[in-house]
Amino acid sequence: MNVIELMTLGFVHEEPMCGYQLCNRMRQLLGNTRAFSEGSVHAVTQRLLGKGYLRESNRIVSGRNKRTFHLTPSGYDLLVSTLRNARGYMISDTAQWTVILSFLSTLPNDRDRRAVLERRLNMLENDTHQLYCTDADPLDNSAVSDTYKKAAISIQAAHAQAEIAYLQELLGDNLEN
Repeated sequence: MNVIELMTLGFVHEEPMCGYQLCNRMRQLLGNTRAFSEGSVHAVTQRLLGKGYLRESNRIVSGRNKRTFHLTPSGYDLLVSTLRNARGYMISDTAQWTVILSFLSTLPNDRDRRAVLERRLNMLENDTHQLYCTDADPLDNSAVSDTYKKAAISIQAAHAQAEIAYLQELLGDNLEN
């Protein structure tokens, strides 16, 4: 499932909404990291409608037809399954992880939420976090001499450490909504 599909299911689960509202919510969530067009959101909603994951209602507002999208039971099942089984790229990519984390409370089971958070924590604790490479091999961070590349490494490391601390604290607490 791509990130636009996941955001569509997640936002429509929170409340029925039209495509314009979906685009605005998506831009608020990921606008600084991922660009997407209204056309791509339209294509996704059409695909999800065709597969039965969404349904739509229509009403006239100020003389114009307003289509509102609603999550179907099978759409909810797909959303829950996708969140529950998030791993790999879905938890290693920052934008994908932001979307997963934003809708994680959708999972009805605390054990499932903990498992997703534990997978992310494990990835952060065990990833080498080497941002640069030679032609074939990762370049050890200590070998980087460029000032701005060092800054990127420092920022990424600080972000990872902050998230590790947050996840460790969260996993130590009760995760109930």
